[in-house]
Amino acid sequence: MIAEKGERLRLALSRSALVVVAALWLGPYAWMTLTSLKTLPEIVRAPAYPLPAAVQLGAYREVFATVPVGRYFVNTIAMAVAIALLQIALALPAGYALAKLHFVGRGRAFALILACLLVPAQVTFVPVFTLLGSLGLVNTFAALVLPFGVSALGTFPVRQALLSVPDEIIEAARMDGASELRIV
Repeated sequence: MIAEKGERLRLALSRSALVVVAALWLGPYAWMTLTSLKTLPEIVRAPAYPLPAAVQLGAYREVFATVPVGRYFVNTIAMAVAIALLQIALALPAGYALAKLHFVGRGRAFALILACLLVPAQVTFVPVFTLLGSLGLVNTFAALVLPFGVSALGTFPVRQALLSVPDEIIEAARMDGASELRIV
C-alpha cells in the first residue's frame, strides 16, 4: 500500500515535470503566435502583454498576398521527397553491402563512413558550394538535393538494421534465384 502510494507520487511528479518542460518548450511558440494576432500599434504599446485585444489576421493576409507561400511549400515538399528517395536509393544498397556482402576493404569502408559522421557539416559548406559552382548547379533544385542525398547518417542505421537480418534468409533468397538487387 505504501509502495503503491510512493509509485503514484513518483508518477505524478514525473508527469508534472514533463508538463513544465513542455510548457517551457512550447511557450515561445505560443507567444509568437499570440503576438502575430496583434496589430503593430498594440505590440508597441504593450509588448509584454501576451493576449491580443482583438484577433487581427491582417499580418497573415499581408504575408499570403506578398509572399508565394504555396509555391514555397510545394518546393519544400518536392525537395524533401527527392532527398528521401535519393537517400533510400543510395543508403539501402550501401548499408546492405556493408552488412551482408563480404569484400576486401569492407571494414575500411565502414570506418570511412564512421569518420564522415565525425566531420561537422559546416566544414563542408565551402567545398560543396565550390563544387556545385564549378558544375553550374548553383541556384538549382539539384543543388538543394544532391548535398543531402548522400549521407553517412543514412547508411549507418541501414547497415545496423540489416545486421539483425539472419544470413539464412538471404541465402534462401539466393537459392531461389533472387539477384542481389532483389534481395535488397
